[in-house]
Amino acid sequence: MEFWDVYDKDRQKTGKTVRRGIDSLAEGEYHLAVEVAIRSREGKLLIQRRSLEKEDWPGIWDLAAAGGSALAGETGREAARRELYEELGIAADFPDPPLMSFTLDHCFGEWFLLELDPPLKDLRFQPGEVMDARWAGREEILSLLEEGKLVDYHPGFVDLLLTRDGHTGAMRSWKGRYGTNGN
Repeated sequence: MEFWDVYDKDRQKTGKTVRRGIDSLAEGEYHLAVEVAIRSREGKLLIQRRSLEKEDWPGIWDLAAAGGSALAGETGREAARRELYEELGIAADFPDPPLMSFTLDHCFGEWFLLELDPPLKDLRFQPGEVMDARWAGREEILSLLEEGKLVDYHPGFVDLLLTRDGHTGAMRSWKGRYGTNGN
């Protein structure tokens, strides 16, 4: 059973925890989630195909190589490190601050961007989470997006991941599936 810390609207821990899938968050309560993107030195993103067992976007490719909710007591960096290791078997250090932060429904999230070149043959896929992974460049990613084979990200977000330094800091109030800021 997973427990999450509960945060207030100002991203401050309230001292309360909830059980994932059992307890509900009240109005004005949030939990912390993380996403990890990996860009190769050649400028491609490591995309992963979500397990068919996933509730959201089963069998669909995702720009997040790994991601999930922070467990009670974890920081975003600690959660990102754990999720990446659990889902793909990659041990890595993470920048602080994250590339960007977002708020969505009852969730505060953080996107981390790493520049790594893990060989595909060395990846270990966590059953129930990841079923495949591959390197993809901008055109292939945009094609997958257009065909409905990639989680519904804004094309500008693809460009952000392909061009920004992972140590750029947070962007607030990012809306949609981490892609449009209301424009």
